[in-house]
Amino acid sequence: MRKADARNIPLADESIDLIITSPPYSTSYDYSDIHQLSALLFGFCRSLADFRHDFIGRKGGNEHYMGRALKNSRANEVVQRLSVSDVRLSQAITAYFFDMDLAYKEIRRVLRQNKRACIVIGDTELRRVPIPNTEIAIEQLKRAGLQLERVIERPVVGRVLAPFRSMSDGRFTSSSDPDARKVYSHEYIIIVRKV
Repeated sequence: MRKADARNIPLADESIDLIITSPPYSTSYDYSDIHQLSALLFGFCRSLADFRHDFIGRKGGNEHYMGRALKNSRANEVVQRLSVSDVRLSQAITAYFFDMDLAYKEIRRVLRQNKRACIVIGDTELRRVPIPNTEIAIEQLKRAGLQLERVIERPVVGRVLAPFRSMSDGRFTSSSDPDARKVYSHEYIIIVRKV
C-alpha cells in the first residue's frame, strides 16, 4: 500500500492502462476523519492535523483559492448559492473543484493513449443547495482532455454510505429520522478515454 496525492501522482507520463477511482463527493464527508485510523495504522501520518491539512474535500484552510474564478459555470453557480448561507462551506467547495481539476489533469497525464479511467461519483446536496458533482466532473474531465465514452447510473441502496441528511442540522442520519431527507439516491460511473 502506498500513500500518494491524486493531484500529483508519482508515476511516469503515459504509464497506466486503467484507472478506477471514487473521489470525494465534494465536502459531503470529512474524508480525513473517515480515514484517520487507517492513516495512523499504516503510518501515513504522524499527526491527524498534518493529515487533514491538504486533503481534497477538506473544510477549512482553503483561503488561497478565494478570489479565483472556476472555469465551470455550474461549479460557480453552486459556490455562489452556498456563499449566501455559509461562506466557509462555499470556500471548501471552491477548493474541492480546483483540487479535482488538478486530479483529472493528472489522470490524463498518467494514462496511455486510448486507455480509460472510470470515476465513481455522486451528486449531493448541502444546505439545501444541489451539488451536481457528476455534471461538473464530466466537464472537468473533458477540459482536462479526456473523451467521455459512457455514464452509468446506479442506485445507492444498502450501502455503508449514509444517503440521508437531517434537514434541521445537515448531518447524516438514518431513514427512521422524521427530519431525514435522502440526498444520495444514485451514483454514477463516468467512463472516459485518453485520445
